[in-house]
Amino acid sequence: MSISSDEVTFLILRYFKECGFEHSHYTYVNESSIDSSQITGYQVPPGALITLLQKGLLYIQLERAIAAGQKTVDVSYGSQITLLNAALREGNVPIPKDSKQAAEEPSMPLDANNSITLSEHTANVVCCQWTKDGNLLATGSTDNSAIIWNFQNPDTISQCCLPHGDAQSNEGDHQVSSLDWSPDSSLIATGSSDGIVRVFNNQGDLIYEKNNEEPQSIRVVKFNTTGQYLLIGSNSTKILILASESGEVVKEFPTTSGIRDAAWHTDVSFAVCCENGAVGVFDSLEAQPLWLTGHTSATNCVVWEPNSELIASCADDNTVRIWHRDSDCTVLSGHTSTVYTMRWGSNGIIASASFDSSVRLWDATSGNLLRVLQGHQKPVYAISFSPDEKVIVSGSSDQTIKFWDVQSGKMIASYMMNQIVYDLQYSSDGKYVAVCCEGGNVVIIKTEALPQSE
Repeated sequence: MSISSDEVTFLILRYFKECGFEHSHYTYVNESSIDSSQITGYQVPPGALITLLQKGLLYIQLERAIAAGQKTVDVSYGSQITLLNAALREGNVPIPKDSKQAAEEPSMPLDANNSITLSEHTANVVCCQWTKDGNLLATGSTDNSAIIWNFQNPDTISQCCLPHGDAQSNEGDHQVSSLDWSPDSSLIATGSSDGIVRVFNNQGDLIYEKNNEEPQSIRVVKFNTTGQYLLIGSNSTKILILASESGEVVKEFPTTSGIRDAAWHTDVSFAVCCENGAVGVFDSLEAQPLWLTGHTSATNCVVWEPNSELIASCADDNTVRIWHRDSDCTVLSGHTSTVYTMRWGSNGIIASASFDSSVRLWDATSGNLLRVLQGHQKPVYAISFSPDEKVIVSGSSDQTIKFWDVQSGKMIASYMMNQIVYDLQYSSDGKYVAVCCEGGNVVIIKTEALPQSE
């Protein structure tokens, strides 16, 4: 049994013709020179290409069932394999050699020698951020509060609670979902599920509250690079730019979908990503935005390349995209589930974390896959580069955090947290990693106890 290239060409041409792709048919006829072949085709029935592909899929399904030792084969609609699944073995991007980790890696217990547990929150801690000097850590929780932790004296860490609900009863829905320090660390902004943005000084005093004017949960708050403006993105169809010190609305941008993430590039330019899959680029507070489309599902995270005009986004469509501002983009495929978050290092490496339980490292220039960091057993919610970008840490709903050597892709250490990990971040000096956990714990990992990376 054999099939010639001319026969394949003829079947594709027939498919083009039957689908009405006249231009593609004309071009393919001329480029393939099929007219010079001996194929007449008058006996070939309509839909021959699809029929042969369907029969080939059925053969593959039977082949796999036999290999698996099954005595019967379910060929109902819901059980049929797709053409792409039949063609692919391990995802649609070749995985570099030696990049896979064993599925099970032993996790070390936490103790006083390698960690500090802060237990002031009473419900899930979902976000955190260090100040640039590493002295202060802010955490936000579903318990209607944020807390500022002072690490100037690590032996006696003090805290200041920033209540968002009623001061006496703490009732109502005021869950803190996002927060951001100003560049000079003098202000901390929080966004919560009640649609209110609150700005405090670093001593915990409330400076002002700003209602989003629509009862929509705040998804992101971000100070610009100078601290002059504060961007607010929510489930509503608008972006607000506030004067950060007064709370006055400087600019309002309408959108067609809710905002999931935002990133400032300069003091006046920024990018946002939306629930409808679009990425918006705003070059100034006056210019009309450029909307970049290509993602087929909601986008979750947007980042700028350091010192560049390039933007990267990740989405529920399992892809990462690098945008070149002219609407052209490079698609990084390989994840098999939602890509939830990402980081872009100054070393030219993009790290992406997915619900497929993996972290992938990409060369941002070529788009090539460098490493697949496998070891988690459930979705990965958070990743963070060390300040020198030699190590990356990941946190997962499998209740572990794992440290990886960026150069080799090898796992350096794994810690069992015994709680789902929602967020984490390296301190600017690299001494600590703050880990936000289910149930209310904030765990501080002392990185000096880690094995050295290669």
